[in-house]
Amino acid sequence: MGLDDMAPNDLANLMTVGGAALCSLLMVVFKSRCTQISVLWGLWKCDRTVPNESDEEAPKTDENENNEQADP
Repeated sequence: MGLDDMAPNDLANLMTVGGAALCSLLMVVFKSRCTQISVLWGLWKCDRTVPNESDEEAPKTDENENNEQADP
């Protein structure tokens, strides 16, 4: 089954599933707390600084939003 045998819908489905897989992989990488990332057995390496948990924005809740609106 080559690309010649595929209908346009099959090709679109393949591209959608491949894109979704790539996006989910990138989301896992960017949300990780790792400081060193290596892809394809060292073909691409990245050293990064990870912000502290205190540096990250606190999740908003209804109570926090109400307090922000009340403060002038």
